Amino acid sequence: MKTGEIIKEARPPAIQQLRECAAAVCTYPLTVVRNWEIVRNFYSRELRSRFRGTILGFLWPFAQPLALFLVYYFVFAIILDAKLGGIGVPEEGQKQLFLVYLFVGVVVWSGFAESILRNASIILENANLIKKIAFPSEILPFNTALVAVTIQCMALGAYLAVSPLLGFNPWSYYLCALPVLLLLQIALSLGLSLAVAASNVFVRDTTPILGIVMTFWQFATPVFWSPENLTPEKRSKIEWALEANPMNHLLLAYRKILVFPGAPAGSQFAPGWPWEECGKASLAALIMFVLGYGFFFIAKRRFSDEL
Repeated sequence: MKTGEIIKEARPPAIQQLRECAAAVCTYPLTVVRNWEIVRNFYSRELRSRFRGTILGFLWPFAQPLALFLVYYFVFAIILDAKLGGIGVPEEGQKQLFLVYLFVGVVVWSGFAESILRNASIILENANLIKKIAFPSEILPFNTALVAVTIQCMALGAYLAVSPLLGFNPWSYYLCALPVLLLLQIALSLGLSLAVAASNVFVRDTTPILGIVMTFWQFATPVFWSPENLTPEKRSKIEWALEANPMNHLLLAYRKILVFPGAPAGSQFAPGWPWEECGKASLAALIMFVLGYGFFFIAKRRFSDEL
């Protein structure tokens, strides 16, 4: 057989696979809707399993981020004397502003990271279901992402309830943008989760490598620090990294509606509708979801052989 004929015969399957992959990406929301009963059952089971047999039960979503916050606050605010200084922020208010700035960052990052790290092994843990041809394996990471965001919302709800009692009022009409940010976070974490879940089936080193990557990513993201506290020289050196980091934009959007409304009037940390941050995060979420689910869709045909 001639070389040209071989290429001609090999081309249609590749094109067909690409078309199927594109169609699957576009119809993913419909897949979730069609299998909503499965999604609901897995969501309920996953949420209950997090707290079954524990003493604190559903208080853990509040206790865990609070414990993390206390550790980080002790290290950064007490030992390192970190503050959220800036124009319009008085000296006595810098510590309080940094406290809520840090708490929101820890809660949001914990929800985001938990979804990805938990989903790394989601396919392996449900191998008995994956081997059933009719089971939609792509909905498993969505369940875990939904549970992580639910727990995050519980912690943020506690923050909104308690903050006014401590003299910091984050309530404003900008909170109407919160559902949009939660949806963006789910889309962003879902794309990465689908990619790492599929990768872990073939390369079991994915989980430990992912732990290292997420730790590095956490400290490269303004969770514990603020770009406004950097000197112009230092900020200019990392500006490209901040622009390329979708979690930087998402965290800034969260803080614009959850933290900055309580900042002193005239402060450089002014609240506002996070349109620009949402636009950048949306673009990153779309790219990650298309690439992540595209890889998952191609790889899942070999799941049964590898599991």
